[in-house]
Amino acid sequence: MNNDINLLPSRKSPTRQDSRQLQILRMTAGGLLLIIVTLSVGLFLITALSPLPRLKEEEAALSAELDSVRDKIVRYGVTLSRLDDIDAYVTQRKKYPETLENMQGLVSEEVTVSGIKLEEQLVTLTVSSPSLQSMNDMITSLKFRSEGETLFKNFALSDLKFNGTENDYTVGLEVELR
Repeated sequence: MNNDINLLPSRKSPTRQDSRQLQILRMTAGGLLLIIVTLSVGLFLITALSPLPRLKEEEAALSAELDSVRDKIVRYGVTLSRLDDIDAYVTQRKKYPETLENMQGLVSEEVTVSGIKLEEQLVTLTVSSPSLQSMNDMITSLKFRSEGETLFKNFALSDLKFNGTENDYTVGLEVELR
């Protein structure tokens, strides 16, 4: 029954050619095994010693830093744009402090300023004084300033009142700005 199961013909002794082929096959298998083991160990060492995880961490840190810098750059751009808008507005608006300083220089010590109203092209000034002479001096100096100065275009007397209880004159002046 043993002979029926084995389908290969049985030889009594291996031939010299068979043993040589078997030896070459063993050597080839051993060589391939050595090559595969060497490549596997080499690839493992390359993977283990590679700076790839460290590079990924550095990339994440740099990406986060760039995102924060991008936010700062956007804020800087918005701030710069707003400053440009403010600067344009400031250069276009009237110079009210200069106007008020010039008007205050016209007011003598006897004259009291009781009200100032600023509009775009008009300054309404309400002054009072116990003396009409000091009012006249102020109005005369305002007239000469409006003729020679580039700040005032024209002025007009809008109101004149006498307060008998306080013995005071009140004058309303409208000064048109250039």
